[in-house]
Amino acid sequence: MAGDFYASNKEKKVSDFFIGFFGFFGISAAAGFLISLLGSLLYALYSIQWILYVAIFAGGIVWANAHGRKYIALGILSTLLIPLLLFGACIIIFSGF
Repeated sequence: MAGDFYASNKEKKVSDFFIGFFGFFGISAAAGFLISLLGSLLYALYSIQWILYVAIFAGGIVWANAHGRKYIALGILSTLLIPLLLFGACIIIFSGF
């Protein structure tokens, strides 16, 4: 079924990747904003904030794969992998290898 959605349309693949990549940042920013608003009322929300981000991350990947939108899932995964790769490159550069 996933092959039928994308067929051989490169624009759909690229647009879904960007939806996953930038959409994750937008949803996470909105969730963080709501936590900061409600955090003044409930201090416990700050301690479980990372659980919310992990749930958004995992839920987005599961949802995208369940609906056959694998490039959205790849975009969400790249929000984690690209910063880690850049951090690793900076460590290598600054360590003098």
